[in-house]
Amino acid sequence: MNSLKLKPLAKRNGKDWGLLLLSLLLTSCFGVTSGVGSSSENNVSVSISNAKITHGTVDTEFQYIVTFSGSETFNLQVEDIELVSANVSCDLPSIDSSNPKSIVVKVQNCSGVGSLRLKIKEGALLNLSSQVLTSDSVYVTNGAACPTGYIPVPGNQLYETDYFCVMKYEARLLYDSNGDSDFSDASLVANGNVDGTYNYNNDYSNVSEVVKYKAVSVANAKPWVRIRNRNDGAREACRYLNTIEGVTNKYDLITSDEWQTVARNIELNQSGTYSNLVTDSFGDTIFNHGHADADPNESCDSLEEYVDTDCSDSGSELDFSEKRTHFLTNKEVIWDFAGNIAEHVQGYGGAFYTSNSYLSQVSDDNYTQSFTITESNVSGARLLKELFGPIGDYLNASTNNYGGLGFATINFSGGAIQRGGHWSNGEKAGVFNSMTSDNGNLLYTNVGFRCVYRP
Repeated sequence: MNSLKLKPLAKRNGKDWGLLLLSLLLTSCFGVTSGVGSSSENNVSVSISNAKITHGTVDTEFQYIVTFSGSETFNLQVEDIELVSANVSCDLPSIDSSNPKSIVVKVQNCSGVGSLRLKIKEGALLNLSSQVLTSDSVYVTNGAACPTGYIPVPGNQLYETDYFCVMKYEARLLYDSNGDSDFSDASLVANGNVDGTYNYNNDYSNVSEVVKYKAVSVANAKPWVRIRNRNDGAREACRYLNTIEGVTNKYDLITSDEWQTVARNIELNQSGTYSNLVTDSFGDTIFNHGHADADPNESCDSLEEYVDTDCSDSGSELDFSEKRTHFLTNKEVIWDFAGNIAEHVQGYGGAFYTSNSYLSQVSDDNYTQSFTITESNVSGARLLKELFGPIGDYLNASTNNYGGLGFATINFSGGAIQRGGHWSNGEKAGVFNSMTSDNGNLLYTNVGFRCVYRP
């Protein structure tokens, strides 16, 4: 179990204080630091561990370990603890203080669906009265399993995202030619609509035609392309799933803040079996950026983790940076979150009159201008690194693949946002790759989308 030393949640400045464990990982893997401080004052230090179980139901007991040092007394009471929840109700926490310097706080019988954090109130911590300690979120998922083809994603406080589900694969087009709204006899469009045969943008407004289209998350077939971002495009294709599945306001196009939630979660896995770090052809340790070397010069289905020459050839690819899968911290696997095709996200950027840059080279010190995007989870202006960048500082990754994080093409007057990069973006592809130049109405053969489901 990793114990985090947390500070009060700072105002948004691009630093994700809820994920401080990354400071150690960055130092060991990249030789950089993230500028994190510890929660200590007057030589007394207190920390809250994250719960061992990050997802659970009404039957789950979530346990947090509160540890301290530098003082002989530490008397934590139930009234010192607050449960910060979104749509979740639990019993009062119980405290096991049999080890007075490593106190176990137990939370159970949680009903509802949403996130839950443990907070020690200000004034409860002896001479640390100015501090407020907060754990990372856990997620209560009673009866809220993800739809087939979707995977659960832990939320992120910085982006105001709760537990949600995202397509494991880039969206594919399932087409039902008879229009009977029964997709059991429908067919996947194998080429992903690269030839533009299926014009969703025109058909969306025709009731007898729109019922033939369904966005699905499967490994077979190429991703659905030649569909625009908005105005009867990807956003509507995701939202129409609510009608198909008979639910209300559950399905939607992924927002840029939800994309950041997934990308920063991927960034956390830097060691062990579920590491997202690879050694590239230059011998550098980087995050893999997916199929991005234009070999083959097309998008691929998701049947091969590596592709070379053509979509069915995996044996000749020797560059590990081309790996197409990433692990989340909950051990779920997501495909093509970087490379293969770029992806429309919900959100429209205002004027980004600033220089384009590899995201490893973006910091709060060298990109100090704030920007706003619409249709985001978080309102207001934010620094570029918070909008599109990683948690850590990777300034040392300044050549070759630039850490595998991707490139920000943002020197435009504003536009719809694409993320991830595509099959010929090379070192510019990456899970943080961002482009803000799309007017929202254009059709591309190398841009698709991915839906989310919010329980």
